[in-house]
Amino acid sequence: MSAGAAPAPVGGAPFSEVITAMEEKNLSVSACRSKLVTRDMVDEADIVIAFPTPQMPDYVLNSSKTRVWEVTDPYYAPTTVRITFAWHEILSRKK
Repeated sequence: MSAGAAPAPVGGAPFSEVITAMEEKNLSVSACRSKLVTRDMVDEADIVIAFPTPQMPDYVLNSSKTRVWEVTDPYYAPTTVRITFAWHEILSRKK
C-alpha cells in the first residue's frame, strides 16, 4: 500500500512517467490512486517507510513500525528526476 502525508490530489492517478517506469519493471500501478495516510493504515501495517516531510503526522513518525528514510521525498523533485531517484532509492534499501 502507498499513501502520503499530503498527496495531491487525493484520489489522483500516478504520473504517466511513474506508470511507464513501473511497467518497465513489469509492475502495474495504473489503477492505483493517491491516498492520505491514516492512523488505521499505520496500525495495520507491518512496516511503514516514511520520507521526512513537514506534513508527516506524528502518528506516523512516532510508530515503532516506521522507518524514516532520510531522502528527498520524490514528490518534491522534478518529474524527470523523481521516478529514477525513487526507484533506485527503494531498490537500494529493499531487504
